[in-house]
Amino acid sequence: MMGHGGRGLVRPFKRVFAHVLKGDGAAWDPTSCGGFASSGFSTLSQGRRGVVAVGMSGGVDSSVAALLLQRQGYEVFGVYMRNWDSRDEAGGGHCTADQDYEDSQRVCKHLGIKLHHLDYQKQYWTQVFETFTQKFAMGLTPNPDLACNQHIKFDALLENALQMGADKLATGHYARLCQPQSGGPVQLLRGIDENKDQSYFLANVGADAFEKVLFPLGTLTKADVRNLAVSEGLVTATKRSSAGICFVGRRDFRDFISEYVEMKPGPFVCVDGNSHLGTHTGIAAYTHGQRAGISGVPKPFYVVGKNVENNTVFVAPGADHPALFCTSAVAGTVRNSSCV
Repeated sequence: MMGHGGRGLVRPFKRVFAHVLKGDGAAWDPTSCGGFASSGFSTLSQGRRGVVAVGMSGGVDSSVAALLLQRQGYEVFGVYMRNWDSRDEAGGGHCTADQDYEDSQRVCKHLGIKLHHLDYQKQYWTQVFETFTQKFAMGLTPNPDLACNQHIKFDALLENALQMGADKLATGHYARLCQPQSGGPVQLLRGIDENKDQSYFLANVGADAFEKVLFPLGTLTKADVRNLAVSEGLVTATKRSSAGICFVGRRDFRDFISEYVEMKPGPFVCVDGNSHLGTHTGIAAYTHGQRAGISGVPKPFYVVGKNVENNTVFVAPGADHPALFCTSAVAGTVRNSSCV
């Protein structure tokens, strides 16, 4: 295989993975959007498989995504994104980016493909992190992964991958894409593994971007992915899956957010009787449904609301209090919706 490299021989897989090797895991799904629900689209210009850039994270999911695409006949190369450098922080060393990059290098070497290191720290700070901290200061609980996927991974990275010669960008997300037979924009579907579905994190990505995207793991379970990695002898086969936010790492979130958002102590107020139960460390450290951690009370209290103007955190006793539940929600701008 020429260009970015990759071993041309396809070694046998177990029968359970045969459908993945045949193409992209496409399966007729008449209940969803009247089209083919799949991990991506195998048809590229001039009937060729084409070149795919795989976003390598240093984990087992992106490793197997690259493996599968290579086995399907695509010309594959890896791209590693550096979005954060904890060495600039006080204490440093909280993010695992250096180790993840090393693991990505080892996987790409094993597969015989090139790996490119791309720096998006500036874009991440201005397009993701600043908004993240601003919303926390407003009493909200934003998820930076949604903004990262929208502005960095499936915008800046996608554009760079295409400039580097790729026809498509692939990632290790557990999600599927659907091209309606009747035409129209590509639709985002949930991955078949209900415990690992990541379509929520992709909801703000535009359908136009998905035209150039592949999700090789959309029709697999996490167990399938682990088994594939073990059978191939990938260094990431047993690596623990990442959880939480990379730039926070394993440190206490309150310690982290206090470095960027002013934390003002204020009252914990119980919604039953409006009584004052104690003092919180700062509104940004709490989110709805979280155990408040109030000392000196006979039972656990949970956060049910916040008032930024009064710097008040409202709490309720017990995990089944009616104030913890709701029958409606307010949504902002959503660019995609997931279906079965």
